[in-house]
Amino acid sequence: MYLEGVLVPAQALVNGTSIVRLTQVDHVAYFHVELKTHDILLAEGAPAESFVDDDSRGMFHNAHEYAERYPNERKATVQYCAPRVEDGAQLEAIRQRLNSLPVAQCVSTARAG
Repeated sequence: MYLEGVLVPAQALVNGTSIVRLTQVDHVAYFHVELKTHDILLAEGAPAESFVDDDSRGMFHNAHEYAERYPNERKATVQYCAPRVEDGAQLEAIRQRLNSLPVAQCVSTARAG
């Protein structure tokens, strides 16, 4: 998620109240969009990052398809479009701000960026 000028893993925002991980769902479909450069795009209205191969491409079930299509692809140096925050004071400040919002406002704030 792109919040307050930084990239934050969605799982780091789960607080059990206004941001929850659903445990019983019928089906989840998600897509990783890879662009020429790493960038921000809207996913269901929320600012999120495009896919960047930081040695994670191999975890996908169709990784072999990429290797077949681009056999001469050279591994590029990863350049993120914004700083990544996975822990620490900056993440806690973001979590506290989100936690202080009413649930309905959390949804609209996330979508507005």
